This record gives sequence, structure tokens and C-alpha cells, in this order.
Amino acid sequence: MPFLFLRPRRPGAAVTPNEPRLAERLCPYRGPLGRHHLAGGALWLSPLAGATARGFELPAGTRRPPHAAWLAVDADDGGLRFQTDPLGTFPLWVAETDELIAVTAEVKSLTALPGLDVGFQAERWPAARKRPPDYSPYARVARVRPGAVLHLDADGGRRIEGGSPLVYRPDAMLTAAAEQAEALDAALDAAARTMAATGPGWGALLSGGIDSSTATALLARHDPTLRTYTLGTEHGDEYADAEALASHLGTRHRRVFATAAQARAHFDRAVFCNETVDGLTAETLAQLGLLVAAAAQDVRKVVTGYGADLLFGSMLRHDLYMQVTGVDDLQSLIERTAWSGEFAPFYAWSLGVEVHHLFWDPAVMNTAFRIPPAASFDGGHEKLVLRHLAVDRGHLLAEHAFRRKTALTDGTQFNRVLSTALGLADRHAYPGKDAAAVAALRRILAGSGPESS
Repeated sequence: MPFLFLRPRRPGAAVTPNEPRLAERLCPYRGPLGRHHLAGGALWLSPLAGATARGFELPAGTRRPPHAAWLAVDADDGGLRFQTDPLGTFPLWVAETDELIAVTAEVKSLTALPGLDVGFQAERWPAARKRPPDYSPYARVARVRPGAVLHLDADGGRRIEGGSPLVYRPDAMLTAAAEQAEALDAALDAAARTMAATGPGWGALLSGGIDSSTATALLARHDPTLRTYTLGTEHGDEYADAEALASHLGTRHRRVFATAAQARAHFDRAVFCNETVDGLTAETLAQLGLLVAAAAQDVRKVVTGYGADLLFGSMLRHDLYMQVTGVDDLQSLIERTAWSGEFAPFYAWSLGVEVHHLFWDPAVMNTAFRIPPAASFDGGHEKLVLRHLAVDRGHLLAEHAFRRKTALTDGTQFNRVLSTALGLADRHAYPGKDAAAVAALRRILAGSGPESS
């Protein structure tokens, strides 16, 4: 749950934010804020406007799905322990001054503190843009490394322990096709069952590609009420492929159409909510946001297949992506999503929906890392292991699993729509989209809200 914790450096000192401003800053900025006195400080919480995502609990008690973003805060002997999901998609930021220490999920909440300048300096990073997962574009705000636990001790000290559960270079690879399929299917099925255990009423963001098709098929087995949503623009769409699968699975399906105005509005919302300085990430979130906004009329939780391209080597064979992002191996590819805010939940929470990414589960990811990249590509089809197991285990028909699918933006040409909305000549134009994201975040930190709100 979106939050801000403040503790003064000196006992008895008052540290008070501008609460009306804070209510606008904490996603989904709909108040009323809850305030709790805790371990010599104060904790402000923002409600989730109808979403049921796991949020603040004191003390931590219930089991949390590894694919969901959550926050747990525990008090013990005057100290505090902050923990989020294992992948750190729900971030922790720390700011310290002579007067206070602040911990928050959203840096923009710190602008509610009089006199605190976060030191936004996004442009200082080299153009290659390969950055560590705890990268911070703020000179005076540090990010806790993803998956780690933050301790604030009673004496004023702080410690960071642990880290990511991901094993990028496993000791034992899965070399036999049968064991690859068995291990991956078991991990995906476990992730789907964990999601389905929260009850029916799911939506699925469906493009018709193998990733979203697998996620949709697995959830459809558990939720007969599943609804599906597919995006299109004036330049292209994925309606036919998605509707063919939706018809086969018997889901209630809806077409979603993106205009240039909507593309720009959701781009701005993505920057505001997930605080991204990366144009490619903001573009991706804008597409997902359009679908989530449509799904919000019917459901409160959706599943996606997003992220699978990052696990099986597909994006490492995508020259433009490599050039744009500056990554050069699997680890930097995955770690990039941490600092970029690609999987952060706030843009969806602001729309009243939880987004669950089936493949973005530590057990699924670690299993995928054990499959040699050569086993997933035959020169024509990517993710061969996933495609074959989807057919062999009865999740999909061969005509659905082996359908040729274009990249995320190529089928809909959403990138072209967004470029038009931003006044950019080229449909990719990622330096221009980076600049637009940085400019929007600079306005936000100066006090503006999202143009789409």
C-alpha cells in the first residue's frame, strides 16, 4: 500500500508533512490518508480505492503471493522492519536529512515535506543506460536494492539485509526436453493456482501471443468467469488472434481501442504513478494502462503474460531493444525492470485494479533461467519449450501456441500512436520518449499532477 514513514532525528521534534499535498502525492491519491504513530515516528497510508492488493499489515502475518506487490511493516523494540515482495516491484526509497529520516514507496510523496529537495538529476547517467537495480535518479534519495529488507534501528541506524531470490547463473541446467517441460509447467501451474486461490472475478490482458495465451488459458481453468481484453489502434490490432483464443476458451472478450489522446494521457499517468524516467517503460505501461482501465469496468484483478520475453532470451535477440536499453546479458535485462518501474503496481492501483504477471514469479523465473537459450529458439519460433508444453499439457491448441506473433508494439503500432501524440516523427523515437518522461517527472516533482488525472 502506498505509504510515507517519517521519524525525527531528535526525540520530541515535530516532523509534519503538508497532508493535503501528501494525499495528492501518494498513489492512488484519493485519500483520506490514515496516520499511525509507530516506533517514534509517524506512518501515513493511502487507501487503494477499491483494489484488494496485499498492503500494510502490522505485524506481518498472512502468506503473500510471490508475484504480487505488497508491503509489510513490523515494529520491534523501538525499531522498524520494512519488507516488500521478493522482486522489489514495490520499491522502498530512503531520504535522510539532519532533521529526519523518511521511508516511502513513492519519491513524489517527499515533496510534501517543506524544504526537502530530492535532487532529481536523471540526465547525469551515461547514454548507454545500463544501470544497477537500485539505481536512483535522485541525489538525496536512495533506493533499497530489490528484494532486500530495510531495518531502522531504535538508535537511529539503518541496515539493509538480503536481496533478490533470482539465480541468474544456476549450477545445474535442465538439458532434457522432458525435464524442461515438466519443471516449467509445474512452476507456471503453481503460480496460476496461487492467483486463482484469491477467488473468481479475473480479467486477462490477451494479445494472442504465446505468453498472454498461456496466462489466459491457465487462469481460465480456475475461473469460468474470466474476461479477456485486447488492444488495437488506427494503425493495427491483434483482435483476430485474441478473439480466436477467447472463443476457444469461452471467455467474455472485449476490444479496446487506443486513440492518440488516450495514449498521451496514459503515458503521463504511467510517469506519475510509477515515477519512471524511461520512455520505453512509460510506453509499455501506457498500453497496459489502457487495457487495465477497460478491465476496471468489470474486474478488480487481471493476469498478464508480460515479462516472458525477458526470461527465455527473446529480447537478447532483439537488436533495437538491446540498443535502446543498453543491456547486454540476462541479469542486466531483468535488473533493468527494477529501476525502470516496469513492474511497479501503482499505475494499475490508481485505476482500482491489481495486475498479476504470471511469469514474474521467482519460481517461474528461476526455472526459466535453467533452460538453455538454445532450447527456446529454432531460428523461427521463440520460446519453443513453452509452446510445446502448452500443447502437450493441453493448455492450448497447436494453432494457438505456434501462431506467429509480432512484438508488443508492432502488432498494434501503439508506438506510432504515442509518437504522434508526443510530436515525434519516428515511431520508435525512444530518446524523445525518454525526454518526455523526464520532463513530465520533473513537473510532477515540482508539484504538478498527471494530466490524465
